[in-house]
Formats: sequence, structure tokens, C-alpha cells
Amino acid sequence: MRFPLLGAGTAVLVLAMLVVLFPVLGCREEPPSQFDRNKAPETFLTSAPAESSLTFYRVHLHWAGFDRDGYVARYQWAITDSVPDTDLLPWSTTTRTDSVFIFQVQEDAQITGRRFYVRAVDNEGRRDDTPAYTFFVARDAIFPEVLFSRALGRGRLLSPERDTTVVIRSTAEAIPTDTIPANGSVDFAWTGVDRDTIPGQRVGRVMGFRHKLNTRELDWVGGGLEDTTASYSGLSSGVHVLYVQALDEAGLATDSYVQSASRRSVVANFDPDSWFETNESGRVVFVADGTQPHVQGDTLLGGTVRRITSRVSARDRDGSIGRMQFRVDGDNWSDSSQPGDSLIEVGSGSLRDGDHVLQARGVDNLARTDGTPAELRFVIGFKPVFHTEYTMQNIPFVQYPREGGVVEVDASGSFTIKFFALDKEGGPGPVAGYAWSLDGGPFGGDDLPLSQPDAAHGVPSGGYYMTIQLPEETDDYQWEGPHTIAIRARDLGNTWGFSNNPRCEEHYNEFQERCDWAEMKDAAAIQFTVVRRAGAAAGRSMYR
Repeated sequence: MRFPLLGAGTAVLVLAMLVVLFPVLGCREEPPSQFDRNKAPETFLTSAPAESSLTFYRVHLHWAGFDRDGYVARYQWAITDSVPDTDLLPWSTTTRTDSVFIFQVQEDAQITGRRFYVRAVDNEGRRDDTPAYTFFVARDAIFPEVLFSRALGRGRLLSPERDTTVVIRSTAEAIPTDTIPANGSVDFAWTGVDRDTIPGQRVGRVMGFRHKLNTRELDWVGGGLEDTTASYSGLSSGVHVLYVQALDEAGLATDSYVQSASRRSVVANFDPDSWFETNESGRVVFVADGTQPHVQGDTLLGGTVRRITSRVSARDRDGSIGRMQFRVDGDNWSDSSQPGDSLIEVGSGSLRDGDHVLQARGVDNLARTDGTPAELRFVIGFKPVFHTEYTMQNIPFVQYPREGGVVEVDASGSFTIKFFALDKEGGPGPVAGYAWSLDGGPFGGDDLPLSQPDAAHGVPSGGYYMTIQLPEETDDYQWEGPHTIAIRARDLGNTWGFSNNPRCEEHYNEFQERCDWAEMKDAAAIQFTVVRRAGAAAGRSMYR
């Protein structure tokens, strides 16, 4: 194709336009030097615990990655228990695509949540901007165990003088069962085992130990696998407990406060031994009011005893006796005026009637007391004695009802009871009062005995006679059948005796008076049978 010729003016104009347009038409903009054509690699977890699942702390994880414009050169992984910025994670580098990880739990918790992150890094160093991750709960199934191979206590006894060695087996924290002399020493050694397993294989491992003695250390000592011994000397008087923890590969520590096998306990300083003076037969002896000799368990005449005196002694196997203490009937301990053998005297006036326990104990030079004090038991005041048959004031008395007897009731459900008791004090003599209980109910009243004999009813003065009534009959309660009645007599010293039962134990009655209550558990009350008197219809009745 041909083009027409151009005039001179036109040619100049076209040339000027070409000069102006040349930079635009003849040049192309180049990309900046920092532009990166490399694409980020991708990362995938190919085998991992299900999201939020509970799994054993040893986990085999698999992962993979690819790069569209190069190749994956390595991987980076990190473990955390939170959701941090991925740039702040403690990344580690590997070229592997799988590994068995030991996920840590807390020292005192068998389960802990964990996150695992992994990201690919390509051949030009570019990392996956969105790492693959999974969250699950790691579980350490079994606490590691501590096994003591040596636990010995040593010290020197003074009475008799000799060295002693004790194998310490006690694990009790409050009251150990093993004792060593005061200022003695202890020596311990241990190993450990972690029994965590996977099918067919034990995989748990102990990675270290630590220990502390409650009287010496506030914080744990050790932590390494070699920390398997501990020794202490010059132990002060008191309870010493050694706690040992094994730490397994998941970071779980033995709970030595719960797992008793991981601790040992011992008392430093033996208790003093205390005893009351005894006679040739081994019975404790004492004197009442300075003149009356007695032995353990004697009953003394009531209302007359003012003081009890006995000799007590004590010794300390690993020290010396600093003082003696005594108390009566569980009151506060009082110091004796003499440090060694002591005459213990109690009672500044008339001692009350009833059972008494005098206790004495030695206290050593380190203020340790005898944990099993010596005891002297005695009774003041004889209990009244019931009589089923007795003749007094020319009146022949017969108790009613008698054990196993039959009682007839009239239409009102009433019947008569008769009892008679005598006080042995200086006696026999009268009692101060009676009280009775029907069918296991509460004891009613504190009725006075007869002041005058009642010959018509066969009851001498000091006996008890009255008419009582059975409760109202109902569909569930009928008069006819077996019943029980118990009656007690109180002497002038407020000592109670019980019918048909010489065995007594201390209680307090409803009047807040001290009494020796019969053991009513084993048919101590009188059992009898009620029958309706011929012609007596069913009736309504209440207690009197």
C-alpha cells in the first residue's frame, strides 16, 4: 500500500508529535525489584488425635506439605497450651514428616489441654502463612511411684544405755508408729517406677526425684535422676515426715500427700514411761484419807472420802524426767511439786460419789509427755441393792412384777408395782428415791420411798409402791403380751442402783444428776407378760 507525500509544514508537525509520543509508545514499565513471585507452601496434618479428644500423652503425629512453584525443604513445629500469635510460638525445625511427641501435663494434674502446630517451609525459605494445627487433651494415666530401698533411724538410748537402729516403716503424718531417740538421725534411699503403658509395652519413664523433710525444708530439694538419697541428723523432739516425689517424662509428679508409700514418718524422742506403785500381785495401791489402804478398782464408802494418795514414778529412755503431772476425771493437768517419784494427792474436800480415774504422767526435759498416762481407778459410794424378797419391820416383802411373771390388768389397764432397795453405805439403810421406765420409755419422776411401812400391801418403810396404767390401746398397741419395766433407786449420795443388773456404766440422767446407769441393752429390765383380767373389756388408759 502506498502513502501520499506530505508537505514540508505537515512533515515538521508529524515529527514533533512523534518526538512527544515516543516515550509513551516506545517504552514499557518494569516491575519493582522487590516483587516476589514465590507462592507460599501448604501444610496438612495427615494423622493426629481428633479435635478436642482425650488421648495418651505419647502421640505419633504425621504431616505433609507441597509447594506449587518449588518444593518443601523442611518443616517447623510448636506446642502450646493457648492460642498465641503464631509468630511468637517457640518453633522447632525438622525435615521429618512424622514423630512421636511426649506432651507435658501439669505436675499435679493428669490431664492438660495441648495445641500442636506445624508449617512447611519451601526451598526459598517461604513459610506457610496458615499452619496446620490440632487441639486435644493429653492424659497421663498413672502417677509415678516411689520405692524406698532404705529408711533407717538411729540414736542413743540412755535407759538402758545403748545405740539403737530402727527400720522406719511408718507413713502416718500425724501419729507415726516408729520412734527414734531424741537428737537422732535418719537415712533414706529410694528408686522409682512409672507404670504407664501402651498395648503390649511399658513406656513410662521416671526422669527425676525431689524430696523435703517437713521440719527442715519448705521447698522441694533435687529434681534430677540422681537425687535418690537424703540424710538428716540432730532431729528435734517431734514428728518428722519425709516426702519424696518421682517425676515422669510427661511432667507428672508423685502425689506424696496422697500416695502414702512415697513418704516415711518418725517420732524423734520416746515418750516417758509412767506407773503407779503396785503391790506384790501387780495391783496399783493407794491410800484413802491417809490411813485406809486400797487397791485398783476398790469401792470406798460414800460421803466420807476426802483425799486419795498414791505414789507415781516415771523414766525417760532417751533423756530425763523434767516434772510429773496428774489430773482427776479428765480435768486439766496439774504439775506435781516433785520431778521424779511423786506422792500424788487429790481431793481438797469430800470427793463426790461415783467412778473416778486418777491419771499421772511424766514430762521429759524436752517437754514430751507420756502418751499413755498411768491410771488409778476407784469408786466412791456403793450402789443401792434391790431385793426381790426381804423381811423388814416384820413385813415380808415380795417384788412385783417378777422376772418372767404374769400381770393381770383390769378394764383401766392399771396394775401395781412394788420394789424395795437398801443403801449399803453404813447400812443397810434407806434409799433417797426411785424412778421407773415402762417398755423402754423415759424414766419418770424421782419418787420418794414410803416413809412408813405399808403392811397391807407388803411394803416396808423405804420401799416403793404405786399403781401405774398402760397407755391407751390402739390398732398397733395392745395391752396383752410382753412388756418390760426398769426401776432404779438413788442413795443419799446420788448413786443409782438398777433392778436385776449389777453391771453399770456412767451416764447422766435427765435431772443432770450423776448416776451409774445399768447396761440396759441385754434384757436388764424386768420382763413380764400382761393378760386381761377375766371380764375386763378393752379400755382407754394413759400414764398416771
